[in-house]
Order: sequence, then C-alpha cells, then structure tokens
Amino acid sequence: MLISRAPVRISFFGGGTDYPEYFLQHGGAVLATAIDKFSYVTASPFLSHLFDYSIRVSYRKVELVKNPSEMEHVVFRECLKFCGLEKDIELHNVADLPAFTGLGSSSAFTVSLLQALHSFKGEFIRPLDLAYEAIYVERHLVNDKVGCQDQLMAAMGGFNLVEFRKEDDIVVSRVTMAPARMAEFEEHIFYWYFDRQSKRRAANSGGKQLNGWEITEKP
Repeated sequence: MLISRAPVRISFFGGGTDYPEYFLQHGGAVLATAIDKFSYVTASPFLSHLFDYSIRVSYRKVELVKNPSEMEHVVFRECLKFCGLEKDIELHNVADLPAFTGLGSSSAFTVSLLQALHSFKGEFIRPLDLAYEAIYVERHLVNDKVGCQDQLMAAMGGFNLVEFRKEDDIVVSRVTMAPARMAEFEEHIFYWYFDRQSKRRAANSGGKQLNGWEITEKP
C-alpha cells in the first residue's frame, strides 16, 4: 500500500491574483504557507479478476466500477484517466479537516491523489510538475473555476512567495526565517472555524471574482 499526503495552506496576501484570467493581464503573486493539516490518499493493487468490478474508491461514499468513466467522483475519474489507469487499483481518501474550509483542501486532495497514482505506476514527478498537473486537471479536465496557488502550496509545502506568469510558468521562492523568528511568527497566527453550515467552495467564489473582473474590464 502506498500512502501520499498533501497539505492545505493559509494565504496572507495576493489571493485572487492567482487566477490566469487575472495574472495573464496584470501579473500576480501570493504569500502563503502550508500548514500541518493534510489530505491523504492510499493506493493499493486490486485483484479485479476476483470481483465483478475493476476499481474501488472510497471517500465519504464507496464506488465500485469497471472503468474510470463510470465513476461519479469527478476528480478521481479524471486523475485516473489522466494517469492512464483503467483497472486493478483501490484508492481511499481521508483528510484532517472538513471540506470547504477555504484552505485549499480540494487542491490538496488532487495533488495527493496524483502523487499516489504516479507512485503506484513507479513514476517520480517533481513537486513543481505535480502542481502543474493538478492545475491542469482542476481547470481543464474538471473545469472548475479555481486559481493556481492551492496546487502550488500543496505540492511544494513550506512558506513561499509565488509569482504567476503562465499556468505552466510559476516561480516559487522560499521565504526563509531564523527558527526563533519563525516560532514568534507562528505564535501570532490565529485561525478559527466558526460555522459548519457556511461552506466555501473555491470554484464558486472564484466564479464571482471572474465575473467581477469581466464587468470592470468592459468599456
């Protein structure tokens, strides 16, 4: 069994400028850090010749399918197709935090899943290339209106200044601090989760931002 994980993030400055619809015209950058909360994916071989289905995936529900195209979960489906895996695999997803917290949990899942699938195939992939793949899957295969910072932070980890040029040309610069300064910084960060009913989906809020930009750019 293979186990992969990818962290969620806290963004300090620049949120919204990570959308290609924005940074291709105006440039964009974010200051953000990964935190010690993760999305996990396990991958293991599945003996499909013993069953009447070929793939088993579990998240908040369980899906038993003969091929990825039958799958309801769009990210599982598109990642399996993207990586060329058609059968004989079992996947599970669990996470430290609930969905829709606004911390990039959906992209952390996508990154963790892609890492697990590449590892399952015996392939090594650089963290930056893993981020580029996650951006492509989410924006062009799943067709979510999401930005590009969450995938970068999930794949790269750490405390970073991320500059956006193109979807496949992003510069990540590590922000370095002395251990004592980092400890002081962490002591002054507070984060609350108030209302489980108030769910924030990046694709929805991103769509509203894009509509706003389109309106302001019209003569």
